[in-house]
Amino acid sequence: MTSDINAITGILDLTPELYAGAINPPISFETAQITNPTRKPHKSGHINALMLLLLFLPISGCTDHWKHMEEVRELFRVEHFSKEWPEEVQLSDGRIIEVTQKRRYEKSVHGIAAREAWLRFRLSETNFLEIEWHENLSPMRLDVLEGKPFIVAYPPTYREYVQYGRPKPAYFGFTYENSQWLRLPYANIPESQYDANLLIDNILPEGMTKMTLIDKNSKQFNNHRALGKCAKRVSEERICSWE
Repeated sequence: MTSDINAITGILDLTPELYAGAINPPISFETAQITNPTRKPHKSGHINALMLLLLFLPISGCTDHWKHMEEVRELFRVEHFSKEWPEEVQLSDGRIIEVTQKRRYEKSVHGIAAREAWLRFRLSETNFLEIEWHENLSPMRLDVLEGKPFIVAYPPTYREYVQYGRPKPAYFGFTYENSQWLRLPYANIPESQYDANLLIDNILPEGMTKMTLIDKNSKQFNNHRALGKCAKRVSEERICSWE
């Protein structure tokens, strides 16, 4: 039994993703609000994860011991993959531009979480030079505000929520000035920038090569009946429930 526990401890040590996996499963910000508004992060995450793993220990003398341990290890294995796609985006002045979206995802038994996001685009306001935005956040809106590119984004999981200082409400604005992005708190996001105009799911379905404006605004995507108002618009009610 001691060797089993040591083996499991090794799994824990070799699995940095436990923080966002077994301890704090990656869930979307909207899901956190709907499924359990009183959910709080575990204070004894490694202990709880170890107790969970002990349930999977084979009975002493089991001949396929190491096969079983590999199955346990698989529970906490995280796969990384990226996805990129062109997307039509309508700005508040009516213009439709093409934006390249890119995400780096982590996939495990707990689901898929977007860990990094990139946006690349060109605007007349910036002499059609390619502008890139890159953060560990999920962007929900891209627009032009007072002649400058403006982005609204939020932390997709608890990990990013902590990384960005536990903001309440959990939104940030980004304005592009002097060839660099400046991050703004929620209070500096004007109401004209509250509505999402980027793909809410933040991942293009298999088989699609481009997200058109018509597709994005259909009932299959941004107007899906399962999406709540907080998914489509910045709201003070969307206060993080991880605390």
